[in-house]
Amino acid sequence: MHKIIPAAVLAALPVTALAENTATPVSVPFEIRGDYESWVLPGSEAMGMAGVGVRRQVGEHGFLGVDLYGAVRGERGGFITLGGTGGFRWPLSDRLSLETSLHLGAGGGRGGRALSGGGLLLRESAGLRYEFPGLGTVHAGISHVDFPDGGVIHSTQAYAGFSLPFSALLQAGGPATAWQMPAAFDAGGYRAQPQAFSAVVREVFVDGGSRMDDGRVQQDFTLIGAEWRTAFGEHVFTRIEASAAMRGGVAGYMQVLGGLGLQYPVNQSVTVHGALSGGFGGGGGVDTAGGLLAAADVGLQWEVAPAWQVDVAAGYFAAPEGSLRAKTLTLRVAHAFGGLPAGSSKAASDSNGGLTSSLAGVEFEPRALRVRFAEQHYFKGNADWRSLPQVEVGNLGFQFDYFLNPEWYLTGQGLGAYTGKAGAYMTGQLGVGTHRALSTNTFFEVEALAGAAGGGGLRTGGGLVYQLNANLGWQVNEHTAVLLGAGELKAANGNLRAHVAGLSVAYRFNAFTPR
Repeated sequence: MHKIIPAAVLAALPVTALAENTATPVSVPFEIRGDYESWVLPGSEAMGMAGVGVRRQVGEHGFLGVDLYGAVRGERGGFITLGGTGGFRWPLSDRLSLETSLHLGAGGGRGGRALSGGGLLLRESAGLRYEFPGLGTVHAGISHVDFPDGGVIHSTQAYAGFSLPFSALLQAGGPATAWQMPAAFDAGGYRAQPQAFSAVVREVFVDGGSRMDDGRVQQDFTLIGAEWRTAFGEHVFTRIEASAAMRGGVAGYMQVLGGLGLQYPVNQSVTVHGALSGGFGGGGGVDTAGGLLAAADVGLQWEVAPAWQVDVAAGYFAAPEGSLRAKTLTLRVAHAFGGLPAGSSKAASDSNGGLTSSLAGVEFEPRALRVRFAEQHYFKGNADWRSLPQVEVGNLGFQFDYFLNPEWYLTGQGLGAYTGKAGAYMTGQLGVGTHRALSTNTFFEVEALAGAAGGGGLRTGGGLVYQLNANLGWQVNEHTAVLLGAGELKAANGNLRAHVAGLSVAYRFNAFTPR
């Protein structure tokens, strides 16, 4: 698609007329999950893989989720995949249960299509879970991974991990009004914990001893990405961040970090904080060896407007098994929500983040969200767009939308190649979109995004890319829609230009947080 409908035409279109949602919110169980397993590659090479994800309970026995897997041990730092997981759990006793799952993902990394082919990943697993009430769940079992689109990884192995439960107040469907929690409401394990979502830009100043995989001196580079923080009480928070290179000649480098931090207010608008993090990353020729990363930073956060924060931090990170060592300077722009109103009696009485028993009478406001499971197909936009110019590239992943109002939303997408001999290509982008109705059940959207991309032989230059999409949607029911899209992807400093055709299935819901 080469032309976008002018803003004046969009402004004339009505807002999608979804009926107001008056259903009572429901406390829905989730869990944050971590796993470890070791894949066997050709030649008996071992690649230790860490998994991190979020899963939601569906019905009595089912679950759905999003999972990332990344190399942390061996010689393949930067081998990363992203995808969706579904499965079932059957209780065997009060604490013990059987779990089976199927993961459909895409990605690859160090070794490119020689290892992962087109990038399509299938992972099946079966195992046992044992719950420690109030703490979490340990799980272990057997998994099998396969890259069926020309890949050479076919491995069966044991896995083990740990899950932390949490709950969210959700309501499926469209627009909703504020809601006051009644005294008799069953909120399950819900806690009113402050949350913050940030757009992140990080300058990486590499130490002199750092070398690239081919022995060249490593140059400074820039990362762009997103971070999610959750506070536990007044001073402790957890964080998870995904970011990728957009400058510095290391296109294809990506990292995922999770960690624990402390924060202390200096005054009403300024907070000082520090965090220790670990995770996985690599690609783009950056020497992270097996892929394990460790990081630390300290910073200051300013509340520049209600619910909006600007954060500047200085830090250090390293690949313990590789030569990468670097100082970092990070800028975050965050939107904060959740948690009880500061200074309220209920907030003051709950230093642990707001127990359910104290929330009766608190007013909650809906935040309109949408998750899209997406396929995007790239077609040649110029003669030198990738190393195999005649081969189109298929990508799988997720898009997340936060509606500021019925007409405008913030959006982000993470995608990895699953076909087209482009295993190892991944992209992550953030942007803004507008949503207008064509009829009761159809709508039109335009969105503009920017972010990082690399790998798979696509010529992304330094890694910074821009994408413009237009979507035609059909509202199947109040919470589910199907979208057909067309767009254009272009590298800011590379030869990549691709025409994009997309298909996604979207689920829209409201997450309720204290007003």
